Amino acid sequence: MKNWPLALLFVLLLASTGGASGHAAQARQDWPQWRGPLGNGVAPGTGFPLQWSDSTNVAWTMDLAGQGVSTPIIVGDRVIVTSQVGSGVRRPGNHPRLNQGGDAANAGERALEAADGDDTVFVTEAFARADGRRLWAHRLPADGDLTPVHDKHNLASPSPASDGERIYSWFGTGQLVALTMDGAVVWERNLGKEIAPFDIQWGHGSSPMVHDGTVYLLCDHPAAAYLLAVDAATGKDKWKADRGRGRASYSTPFVVRGSQGDEIIVNSDQRVDAYGAASGELLWHVGGDNRFPIPVPAYSNGILYMSRGYRSGPYFAVRRVDAATCRSRMCCGRSTPARHMCRRWSKPTACCSWPTTPAL
Repeated sequence: MKNWPLALLFVLLLASTGGASGHAAQARQDWPQWRGPLGNGVAPGTGFPLQWSDSTNVAWTMDLAGQGVSTPIIVGDRVIVTSQVGSGVRRPGNHPRLNQGGDAANAGERALEAADGDDTVFVTEAFARADGRRLWAHRLPADGDLTPVHDKHNLASPSPASDGERIYSWFGTGQLVALTMDGAVVWERNLGKEIAPFDIQWGHGSSPMVHDGTVYLLCDHPAAAYLLAVDAATGKDKWKADRGRGRASYSTPFVVRGSQGDEIIVNSDQRVDAYGAASGELLWHVGGDNRFPIPVPAYSNGILYMSRGYRSGPYFAVRRVDAATCRSRMCCGRSTPARHMCRRWSKPTACCSWPTTPAL
């Protein structure tokens, strides 16, 4: 079963070719990061298969080197996926299940088994999109203490990302590697050793997000919480926005393009924050505490739609307006020359927010 998710995602994207040609067609066919080309979980195109089985609508299958729950990405003629070889550390105690009040095992929920191996190694593999041939595999030995995780995943949960020039693979120890499209190492870092341990309760889940030559990394962990922007070509820091101690997030950064500058939106257990993509400046924030900060926002026609966390909400939409409009609509009671985000609707109801320095 471990190769089934790879075949599944490949088949779904295979149908998105449409009738386009050249670079535009390729961009629509690619799935270069977590939640797709626009980060919203939507695959452009039509004609997708609506059902599949072991023998129906499957182009090919291929065993992976290890185990993992990351999303495969598709870039050009390659399908890239990460996994973990060797055992990890299970966090003690009860582990939350999707099936509440019933038999989780009978409902299909099961622990992620460890892939054979004496040592823990993180693997990035590339397969030929057309026929599933393994093109190359890069093996990165785990460096540092292994964070205890939920028994339904391991330290290969973050999905890789690519800008078409390089592949960026990130793992739950904080190790990050940039590879060429042929699997050669461009640069490596270990944020768990450089800055602070990756010690979030159930194991790191946030994926890298690549935008305009920058790799954005959300590192919200009890020991230290920060949003880091690194140069995609060199791996060197562009900026680092400290978010204080004690924050937690399993979510992935989301980019919203705007005439006043692009914004990076991040969901955490304390609130939703927006940062300037170029500078790392905190622009605005909205919402309050949340126990399970997993979901990523979606954006359409000037409105940002958000669910803070599974089984806990709240659900709301936020619309970008100027400060005068925000005040005139009684959305909030403070004035500022900076941009505002006002609630369009929410459940539960709450006021909009304004740019400020977060309380850390």
